[in-house]
Amino acid sequence: MRFVCSFVVIILLAGSAFAAYIPMGTAQNAADWAAESTWGTVTLLEAKTLLRPDETPSSYCFIFGYNGVTTLDESIIDDGYQMRQIGLIDEGWDVARGADSYCYVIVSTDNQYGPVLEMCDGLPAHKIFREDVKDMGEVIYGTDVEIFGFYYLAPLENWYR
Repeated sequence: MRFVCSFVVIILLAGSAFAAYIPMGTAQNAADWAAESTWGTVTLLEAKTLLRPDETPSSYCFIFGYNGVTTLDESIIDDGYQMRQIGLIDEGWDVARGADSYCYVIVSTDNQYGPVLEMCDGLPAHKIFREDVKDMGEVIYGTDVEIFGFYYLAPLENWYR
């Protein structure tokens, strides 16, 4: 019986350690290493905590500039959106992503799934889709809407408040 109890305790301890909270600094170290291993010299431009729908932290999003880019220019998101509205769909997405200038790494706030969940050239989906989401909100509510929060559930599954 003692052997079985010890085994259960070990399993419980291992399970709780497996989902341990990762501090922002540790997550940034993982993101820096992942980005530099993939894109070479990068500059951290933004670090944000993304939430789950219950308002608990789900992940950290780190946006980097590369190819000499040292500032985050979000006007390209609006420019790309406007291009898509006039029918230049592919061109608009390319402009909005800024894949020649930006890359991002999303790191889990716990190590249950990662730590690195997603990394890609360009800006992350929760930024690029914001104008589309605002448009949809205006259609539904009949008035201007504002986005108050970004939620990250899984790669390409972002919610907005």
